[in-house]
Amino acid sequence: MSKCIINYFRVAGKTKEEKLQWLIFNKGKKFEGIPFERIIPDKNNNWIEQTDNDWESLIDLKKVFTLTCNSIKTNRDEWVYDFDKENLIDKTTYFIEVYNNDVEKLCFYKKIPEINDLLNYNIKWSRDLKVKLLRNTKVDFDKCKIKSSLWRPFVKLYYYSEKVLSDVLTENHYKMFFSELNFGNKVINCSGTSSMRPFQTFSSNIISDYEFVEKNQCLPLYRYDSDGNRIDNI
Repeated sequence: MSKCIINYFRVAGKTKEEKLQWLIFNKGKKFEGIPFERIIPDKNNNWIEQTDNDWESLIDLKKVFTLTCNSIKTNRDEWVYDFDKENLIDKTTYFIEVYNNDVEKLCFYKKIPEINDLLNYNIKWSRDLKVKLLRNTKVDFDKCKIKSSLWRPFVKLYYYSEKVLSDVLTENHYKMFFSELNFGNKVINCSGTSSMRPFQTFSSNIISDYEFVEKNQCLPLYRYDSDGNRIDNI
């Protein structure tokens, strides 16, 4: 099969109406009279907005850092973040009470559709939290789990760091800041590939939220093993 030939012509800097008028005015014009530009696709078959760059020669950050991960994602920020520590205690103790009551009440159910109409919606449910309920996972309030966290750029809040109450609080976060999330580290936070805003990057020394910078990706200088030993992450 022969390769196609791409000829491109653009009526630059004109409105839709002006482009339509151009087409009407030139409808009898032969193709030979139009100053087409011959476009040769690059090796990745891109023919629109081709760029001259050296991205493929750059080192993948995942080859530089042993541990990389997304930031914490709660899916219920209004419940587990607050400027005021006492207010956060009130909110989380109430949340835990409601959640535990539903765990007891619905302990015999096995599937999410079976419990959807039976839950107490005074708290915020997500699919992950419903799964934890179906596993009969209960929660005890622990004041020691209140930590400082970077919620948005230049906005630091108190955060209740309970795995059950946050949909994405993983072992990777504990590897960055150890078991109580309070060991020192230096982290480069950069916006993720799906972000709609311009690329952003911040340096931090404490845990951060997924939207601290949009779709936040964490690149820590250190990581910790199960005994609390600090290991170079580069």
